[in-house]
Amino acid sequence: FLRTVELQFRKDISNFSPQNISNMMWAFGRMGHRGKYTTMLAMQKSMLQRSDEFYQPRNVQAVTNITWSVAAVGHQPRLKYLELLEERLPPLMPVMNEQELVNTIWAMSDFRYVPAAPFLRSMEAALIATLQAVEPLRMGSTQELYAPSNGSPLGGRVEPRHRAQHLANSLSAFQKLGCRPTDELMAVMDRAILNLEMHHFTEQAKTNLIWSMTMMDRTDLASYRPLWIALEQSMSKEMRIESLGQVYQAAMMLEHVHKSCDVDCWELVPALVRRAVDARKERIKAIKDGRHTPVAPTMSRFHKEVSLVLSMLRLRHSNEFITEEGVFVDIKVENQDGRMVAIEVDGRPHFSVNGGQPLGSTITRDRLLKACGWELIVVPLDEWTVLSTFQDKVRYMTTKLGDLVLPHQKTSDLAPQGESLLQMYGYVACDIFSILAVEICVAIRLFLSA
Repeated sequence: FLRTVELQFRKDISNFSPQNISNMMWAFGRMGHRGKYTTMLAMQKSMLQRSDEFYQPRNVQAVTNITWSVAAVGHQPRLKYLELLEERLPPLMPVMNEQELVNTIWAMSDFRYVPAAPFLRSMEAALIATLQAVEPLRMGSTQELYAPSNGSPLGGRVEPRHRAQHLANSLSAFQKLGCRPTDELMAVMDRAILNLEMHHFTEQAKTNLIWSMTMMDRTDLASYRPLWIALEQSMSKEMRIESLGQVYQAAMMLEHVHKSCDVDCWELVPALVRRAVDARKERIKAIKDGRHTPVAPTMSRFHKEVSLVLSMLRLRHSNEFITEEGVFVDIKVENQDGRMVAIEVDGRPHFSVNGGQPLGSTITRDRLLKACGWELIVVPLDEWTVLSTFQDKVRYMTTKLGDLVLPHQKTSDLAPQGESLLQMYGYVACDIFSILAVEICVAIRLFLSA
């Protein structure tokens, strides 16, 4: 049924109004229907061609709903679509409500698209306006809504649990993008959190807020300590492993990076931190026993090539190393002088799609490793792919490694031999077969969707 509806939608999309396109995409998002790639392309093409019609105050809800839906079903839109959104949406933000604003910045973080400063400032100003304009409206002893304090329609009515989720989603989105909100917005959000009762926040919302504040160095906020306490008090037996990972990372940041912070999570919430540490230990043990794999279950070809170059430079190293602090390192360089050197082989998910800026998780990883005493060498994929020959890659890594490479190892004619040569040819052959498989799958999908 859904495939039939989607096919008709794709064929007639040029006749659909912005609101009808929004309704269709919203329905797909709510049902988790990913849809065909060709459908997403047709929708984006229609919006690009009819941009003047879409980017009107009366259609701003349609634009934000479509953007949220694309992110919710896991599609990555074309760069032109995101650039148009960045350009045309800021003038409309003053008429957007709280949910529309939050859904937009959340989708941006999911797309790994870091907007320029004008977009971010407009977003922050609109969030400040709606958070300040909408105040608690008491409805008896247990019911409560948020409604405009001055009779203005700005912000609409917001239930406390929705406001709590909006605060968590927006702050975590800024952190994922590697963007720090202004002090003014943080102060407004801090007051908004304190104006809510902690039971309005889900377990995941509290975790996201704690994690985001810690990574943003905003442990000084008045709501920071109460959130920790509330999370421990409401901790469930079914607490998600991802949430425990965020708690563990926040605890490590407090211990190694924010040493002057007056919040000692081991003293404040010992049961919560102990559970997070136990979960991390269990995960590490499972990995070592072969019962579990890290986020990247197999080394990429990129990672294998870097490891091969290190072998050619006669540098002993360990792949997929786990530090004493429980931090996963792509490559640890073994050396005799006791230096702890980590090489991070960073593919595209570590960077924004529009400018190549490191994203929040990558920035946090680097800060934590350096605070734990590691020397960090980052090898981005975009720098690696422009190196056309093996010798170019050897020279590149020699420069990156600096004094870790001994003088007799810095040879310009160094080339893979024997087993290393077979490995290199194997990686190339696998890469060719992978490309052919992808091309065949794309051709089949296009044929079936025609």
